[in-house]
Amino acid sequence: MKRLLFVLFVVMLVFPSSYAEGRKRKVLCPKGKVIVLNSHYGKASHSAKKEEPQIKPELSVEVDEGTPKFIHKRPQFPCSNGINHGGGCTRVEFYAVIKGGKMTRGGAYEKLQLKIGLKNIEVELSSELQKGTCLFDVVLKHELTHLALHRNVLKRFAPEIAKAVLSTAERFQTKQAERISEVLKDYTRRMSEEDDKQNALMDTTDSYIYQQKQCVQTEKSRK
Repeated sequence: MKRLLFVLFVVMLVFPSSYAEGRKRKVLCPKGKVIVLNSHYGKASHSAKKEEPQIKPELSVEVDEGTPKFIHKRPQFPCSNGINHGGGCTRVEFYAVIKGGKMTRGGAYEKLQLKIGLKNIEVELSSELQKGTCLFDVVLKHELTHLALHRNVLKRFAPEIAKAVLSTAERFQTKQAERISEVLKDYTRRMSEEDDKQNALMDTTDSYIYQQKQCVQTEKSRK
């Protein structure tokens, strides 16, 4: 019995680490499970994508005042849901579009070309107004004043639209084309609404009476 105890004692002295390790493994690795421990720690890696730097696009703006088409064929014609507003009518359409640009792979503009303007401009006078007469000249002057108002609204909104486009491009670095198109659509509506208000101030009964009086006085002076 003493001899057996002595042998066990010698074995423990010769292989102490293996015996201790075996005991640890029995505690750390219960039956049916495998636990892998790694004591080596390298540099931490992050799976999150690195954000792209914010890009401020280079913006160029073209303002198109348009070229009017003059019409003098019909005695009567529709104009703003009315008929022959004093014998004349001026029609315009506002527009604001992305003309071109250069984009990154992420969909952000590096360069952006914007075009704001008037299109389909028509200045129509009734064929009942004879060229060279006072009334023809007065009505034509009235319609050209309308055209000047249209252009003033356009020029007044242009800097505001450019600023809004840049702000949108800086706030959103993805899907910029879609977002900017929505901004331009909204401003086109706002320009048209403001234009209607400004031009409605000219088309009054008093203004038409004033035009006729001017011509009556002119004819009297000629006699």
